Amino acid sequence: MALYRPERDKGTTATTASTDLNLGSSDHRQELINHAGDQHDVCLPGTRVHLLAGIDRWARDTASPSRIYCLADVAGTGKSTIANHLSHQWEQEGRLAAKFFFSRGNGLTANASDLCIGIAQNLVLNFDALRPELKENLKDKDAIILASFPVQ
Repeated sequence: MALYRPERDKGTTATTASTDLNLGSSDHRQELINHAGDQHDVCLPGTRVHLLAGIDRWARDTASPSRIYCLADVAGTGKSTIANHLSHQWEQEGRLAAKFFFSRGNGLTANASDLCIGIAQNLVLNFDALRPELKENLKDKDAIILASFPVQ
């Protein structure tokens, strides 16, 4: 999941959240699994050009009534690679508000328990105006995680 924002706040600097999770596994790939999407590659140059351009065009269209883009297909077809590619592109352009990647096989990224915290941490880094209030709200992460999803 990547949240795209058409315009940057004035005076903010794009920053990447430090989200590395040491899972204590000898499998290098497993060590990279985190909600920042480090476990996923980006698209190879010249591949998926029309699809990437189409999604980027949709994201830039602020007049579009649909603000959620559903990228659906069977497992292993590259959905996460496409999302990671675009999130990297938008981050480089200073247009990424937040991102969160779900991954099966890892309790920390397999469900929505950390979704709100992960998004909030990204927003703290990317939006100066939200920083004080979000930092205050994030102080008690356990209470947030234990709260029902609508409350989060």
